[in-house]
Amino acid sequence: MIKFLFAIALAAVCAVPAHSSDPSIWSVNSRSDVLKGDARSVSVDDAGVIRIAPRISDLYKTEQPYIWSSTFDSAGNVYLGTGSDGRIYKVTAGGSGALFADLTELNVTAIVAARSGEIFAATSPDGKVYKIDAAGKPSVYFEPGEKYIWSLALMSDGSLAVGTGESGKIYRVKTANAAAAASLFYDTSETHIISLGADAQGNLYAGTDSNGLVLRFGADGKPFALLDSPLREIHQLAVAPDGTIYALAISESAAAPASTPSPAASPENKTVSAAKPGPATPEPPQKSRYDLTGARSAVYRIASDGGTSVIWSSTSVTGFSVYAHKTGDGVLLGTSDKGRIYSVTNDARETLVLQSDASQISTIFSFGQDLYATTSNQGRLFKFGSDRAAEGIYESAVLDAKSTSGWGRAWWRSTGGVEIQTRSGNTQEPDETWSQWTNVAGSVGGPVES
Repeated sequence: MIKFLFAIALAAVCAVPAHSSDPSIWSVNSRSDVLKGDARSVSVDDAGVIRIAPRISDLYKTEQPYIWSSTFDSAGNVYLGTGSDGRIYKVTAGGSGALFADLTELNVTAIVAARSGEIFAATSPDGKVYKIDAAGKPSVYFEPGEKYIWSLALMSDGSLAVGTGESGKIYRVKTANAAAAASLFYDTSETHIISLGADAQGNLYAGTDSNGLVLRFGADGKPFALLDSPLREIHQLAVAPDGTIYALAISESAAAPASTPSPAASPENKTVSAAKPGPATPEPPQKSRYDLTGARSAVYRIASDGGTSVIWSSTSVTGFSVYAHKTGDGVLLGTSDKGRIYSVTNDARETLVLQSDASQISTIFSFGQDLYATTSNQGRLFKFGSDRAAEGIYESAVLDAKSTSGWGRAWWRSTGGVEIQTRSGNTQEPDETWSQWTNVAGSVGGPVES
């Protein structure tokens, strides 16, 4: 069952203002209008159709404000790097979790599991790389003398790539306590190496700040720029099994505050407008996803032949995590927009997969057939997959008549078990002065009783 909760009205409701005999009609009939609401256990596809979402299973709460990094080992144990106490938590395949290691730095910014079972964790500030054994005992593995270590990647030969800031250096570490000078792989002209990725062929990929570059390093160790984005930071890289690279770019640096305050973004319109009865108005055309003017974030697809395309961009939503589908057809994108996860295909079709109750989706990864996501504010781990929730609720944005009105009928298009409810009030934000939720009787429409 899907339960639709519409504050004041539904698509479409006749609202008759006291000073007029002409009815007005709301139509929540475009994807942009639907996405203004709250989607609890429901998905919204690229056409705006609302369906039951994948079931979310909460696995572990760290009681930490942030989860910055995550990884898993061959047994299915998940490791969560947190801030701002510099702790690592271990969640077993059975779902039990506990503190695994407590490091001296503030943030565990990157974490990877070695083939031999050890965990490597990078910290910031005063960056160090720790090697942590199965019992959770940490020891310093590499100390480059850099302020920040942002990223780690395991190479095909077993060495560990380390991305740093504020000097934008990449190290390749082969043994414990290796000297920084001997381990220096490449000193870039960038400020930060925010993200790293590696493929089975031994190529290393690096995402930078502040020029938004994606660099590829081949066997010769020389860099080649695969991408030069107008957005300043390549926040995450995801390497698909077929060699495709997906790069999440953001406009504001997560590594360092901007030197000057950014202008305030224009507030998004959270209400749905009423209109006189008439033919259905099509959704206004969106600007090209390739036009990144004013964009907060974008996802690039870099094919194995070097061809680049933008498969998603937004001026209102900031992406924080990206996961490449094993099928090779696009990504899952985690955002700070109501803790939502979107699925974006290679041909730029976007589906809201689910909405969590956290502020931010920090990381997304998979083990076996299951998908996992971590959140910040607060730091939690949850699992989702192909099984669906038993029911879901979609609650619309407020529909504001702007004057004293009488409510008419609501009608809708649906299949399956659907229940429609409304409530109304006289404040901009729904509060205790509003009426209780009231059912709209009928299978396709009926009078609004609230």
